[in-house]
Amino acid sequence: MQQVMGKQRFPVQFDTSFLIAALIVPIVHFCLGYIGLSMTFVNGASVFWPSLGVFLAVMLLVGYRVWPILFISDFTVSYILFFKKNFLLSSIIPAINLITPLVATFLIHRFIKHRNFLERSQDVFKFAVITVLSPLISSLLAALTLCANHIIPWTAFADVCRTWLTSDSAGILVVTPLLLAWLQKSPSQTNWNQQKILELVSVLLLVITIAHQAFWEGYPIEYMVIPPLMWLAYRFEARVSSSLTLIVSAIAIFGTVRGFGPFARLPSPNESLILLQSFICVIAAIGFVVCAVTQESRKAHSKLKQANEELEQRVHQRTMQLEEARKTLLL
Repeated sequence: MQQVMGKQRFPVQFDTSFLIAALIVPIVHFCLGYIGLSMTFVNGASVFWPSLGVFLAVMLLVGYRVWPILFISDFTVSYILFFKKNFLLSSIIPAINLITPLVATFLIHRFIKHRNFLERSQDVFKFAVITVLSPLISSLLAALTLCANHIIPWTAFADVCRTWLTSDSAGILVVTPLLLAWLQKSPSQTNWNQQKILELVSVLLLVITIAHQAFWEGYPIEYMVIPPLMWLAYRFEARVSSSLTLIVSAIAIFGTVRGFGPFARLPSPNESLILLQSFICVIAAIGFVVCAVTQESRKAHSKLKQANEELEQRVHQRTMQLEEARKTLLL
């Protein structure tokens, strides 16, 4: 009876994963929040908010019980970096931001039910839809809160709401699969050898060169990164593909924010922002779909090969049994 009461009184289990999250998440979120300040150029909204991707990955790995860590981390960053000495806003905005990982975790558990959703194409499409739906409530409430507290004018409400939604969606779409791919054990891993390493380095240099020429030198070749990204997703595992997607996204964001690249030449900052976020989501989605389809094909080939081997073994055993029966009859 005492054990039951203890479980009801202390529902949060302070195991190793919870303690590691309590130590690492605040530090990571503060660093990402500081970086996020350098990616803000439209009505104070960030181009790309990777912390939401971190929050969702942590909640998927540790569980709903990690929400106090996420709230305290976001409150600290909001109070120190974004809403300095404004306790009310620093409390409201983190509470609103917490809605997104809670909703996304519920939807993933309800409709996907697999943590390694990059290995099934239908799960990738479901996850892409969830990244759009889950931040809807928080983006609307956040824009209302900022307008009501005169942080932004009401005329910018629609732009901030849309920017908040797309930045959260892009952060989840890029960062969450990356963390899940690296922090979970995948049944399909690349067999590394000298040829594979040379291939990876070559494709990596090619993609970085194209991204640098597009977003720092001003050449309109940004979508030329898609073919090598697709090749990388086809040839390697999700860890490599998602990592390179993050690198390309970082180059595109920092180049555009500093006025370089094709998206920075548009007359309206909102148009530049939307096109940049669309580019990030497109390259991420394409890479994940190719990776998932490739993994499905490899699994199907592996199952077919195993079935053929089992069939050959059964035929061999049956042949041996018939041969022994024939010899017995002859005797």
